[in-house]
Amino acid sequence: MRELKIILILCFLGYTSRSQFVISGKVIEVESGEAIIGAVVYGSNGIQSSVTDQYGHFALSVSAGKKEIKCQFPSYESYSATLTMLKDTFIVIKLTPTTLQEVVIKESLPNRQAGFLNIPVSQLKRLPMLLGETDLLKALTFTPGIMAGQEGTSGLYVRGSSPDQNLVLLDESPVYNTSHAFGFLSVFNPDVVKNIDVYKGSFPARYGGRTASVIDITMKEGNNQKKKGEFSLGILNSRFLKEGPIVKGKSSYIVAGRLMHTALFQLPQNIKLLTGKPVKDFVGFWLYDFNAKINHTFKDNSQLFYSFYSNYDFFKNASQRVDRKESNTLKWGSITSSLRYNKSLSSRLFLRVVGTYSHFNYQLQNKEIKKIEEENSTNQTTLDNSIRDWSIKTNLDYLPNTNFLLRLGAITTFHRFFPGRIDAIRNNAKSGIELNKNQPISTVESAFYVENELTIRRALKLNTGLRYSMLQVEGKQYANWEPRAALTIQLLENQSLKFGYSIMQQYMHQLTSNGVGLPNDIWVPATAKVKPIRSEQVEAGWYWDIDKKKNWSLSLESYYKKMQDLVEYQYGSDIIVDYQKNWQDIVVTGVEGRAFGIETMISKKQGKWNGWVSYTYAKSERQTPQINEGVWFGSRYDRRHNVAVVANYQLTKKWSLVSNFVFQTGYPITLPSAAYVDFSGTVAPYYVGRNQSRMPNYHRLDFGAIFKSKNTKGRDYGWNIGVYNAYNRNNPYYLEVVRNFTKGGQPGQIDNIDIFKRGFFPFLPYFSYQIYY
Repeated sequence: MRELKIILILCFLGYTSRSQFVISGKVIEVESGEAIIGAVVYGSNGIQSSVTDQYGHFALSVSAGKKEIKCQFPSYESYSATLTMLKDTFIVIKLTPTTLQEVVIKESLPNRQAGFLNIPVSQLKRLPMLLGETDLLKALTFTPGIMAGQEGTSGLYVRGSSPDQNLVLLDESPVYNTSHAFGFLSVFNPDVVKNIDVYKGSFPARYGGRTASVIDITMKEGNNQKKKGEFSLGILNSRFLKEGPIVKGKSSYIVAGRLMHTALFQLPQNIKLLTGKPVKDFVGFWLYDFNAKINHTFKDNSQLFYSFYSNYDFFKNASQRVDRKESNTLKWGSITSSLRYNKSLSSRLFLRVVGTYSHFNYQLQNKEIKKIEEENSTNQTTLDNSIRDWSIKTNLDYLPNTNFLLRLGAITTFHRFFPGRIDAIRNNAKSGIELNKNQPISTVESAFYVENELTIRRALKLNTGLRYSMLQVEGKQYANWEPRAALTIQLLENQSLKFGYSIMQQYMHQLTSNGVGLPNDIWVPATAKVKPIRSEQVEAGWYWDIDKKKNWSLSLESYYKKMQDLVEYQYGSDIIVDYQKNWQDIVVTGVEGRAFGIETMISKKQGKWNGWVSYTYAKSERQTPQINEGVWFGSRYDRRHNVAVVANYQLTKKWSLVSNFVFQTGYPITLPSAAYVDFSGTVAPYYVGRNQSRMPNYHRLDFGAIFKSKNTKGRDYGWNIGVYNAYNRNNPYYLEVVRNFTKGGQPGQIDNIDIFKRGFFPFLPYFSYQIYY
């Protein structure tokens, strides 16, 4: 209750008399009518300012009389207007794009807290990526404190935490699966993404449910002035976008999709598989994703939005002989949707109601068919895991004056987990279907929060908040207070110090195999037996705009984080190996974690050439009496050194060159130290210690060229060409352990164990063609 009293005291500090009036409104782009996120609206004295939210809304408190109002946003012409303030006023500010060089990366908007990052999507599209596709999540790994996971996974390791501890939102709906093509491509189509905000620390109280980061992605709304479209054709995939008004100036729509058309190249091999002909090492893969969104603005300026998203991946590795068929199949996909309503109840009070739905499903299947004396013997293991959510959220924003903003909100989410159901067939007989007893589990997660932002002129800004969260599961209730605080001190005009503190609670886990083979991560809830995760993090940072034009900038941040009640698999266990057991019986609970890191980045934001260099030193460890004899060991997310270099060069008005380089320390893994034959005659690996080895270091160089021009019909078009992994580095997707048996020796006797690196996508050129109509 002490935290609540502090919050309430700070709330009353912001109250002022009605001698001031509020200018509220929306900032939009004049050509499309799209809301602009992150635009700065301020008075002529420059002291009072407001930054537009994800809906383009702002509110500014000023005294009575004539006032000059200005608005600025990178790559748009500045706006200025003089208003006579005799009452609260609502205005719509329309900004016009310019031809100025865009900002490459903004580490912080005015007075944003430590650990916040905003990346313009227009610049992300310039980075060379696999298949020539812009990848929002991969672009984040070129910034401090955010590292890529295993080669072939899209999971982000944010400040030493696991990927499941990242809250990823698409139009406020949670996204559980963020990977296409084994992580070589993210599920977010950059053509439909308008803005992406990242919080690595100093978390606002309105966010909860995860303990490592918040990645808040906002889709475009659609052009409400005229119809527009885009089409792109690449080597392996294509994409399209269509947008336009439903009622001009009032409502609009946008639809977009991507499809990997590799199935055409794989068709001959597929025909051989279906007809029973011999096939060696067939690899088949395809994917798609689809986005849609509509919105409408009513006469009272309230707005209604509906967003829908779906994605799906299918992978198959197979071989076929006359007497044997073997296949490994992976399928995963997501569906999300959200319905949002915004309304200004008054010039100082704003209401937002949001309903969301999210569903993720993952299936891994291993199948072997042997022909024995004219009969087929089938062995098959299938792992199914899914999670389904429904949620309702209400939020109120109250603005007594420009220097104070109060937020109140509540959210309830209904989860239904289907954790790691195993179907097993051994010699044509079903088994294991009921033995593991992994039945569906329903939970109810609720929270309410209070958050406020207090600004003392321009030298000091304080964001404090308190969140109270609860979980009901299997007749048990968990409840926790989560205090948050962020402080910004402006030392000089071009230097600032920022501090942050937060406690976060997470009521779900993702079980991750510690082996070296294909991943089989599954989502499971906190239960009466498995406690939720709790983390405590503190950070501090120094920020310096080096030159007067703020083109060069330098940042230095440090953090320390403690984590409680993490889970780990037992030695040699995972959901497939122990398919006859319930998942709660093969995990170690109560694991403690700690993480420490230093992050720095120097960037040049504008000019003929621009880019940035970042370096992160990060250490992440785990400890529990049941593993590694109670000694702290490096977690799977411990990647000590991370270097990233991004460079862009505008060669001509039509041609630009782009390149990036990344180096990361290999992550810890558990390799067998020996092998033995157990009492049943089965050869089993023998392990000493946890995560005592590391994967090879990861490094890669990419470069590309972008061409943009107009065709004879006046339509914009462009080429995107380049090379992924330019010097053909074999970055492994996984390690394969091969046991060599003695020829003619005792049954089960092993001479040695060999470990082979198995990687995907070496040197890979790409190109794509885009046309805008």
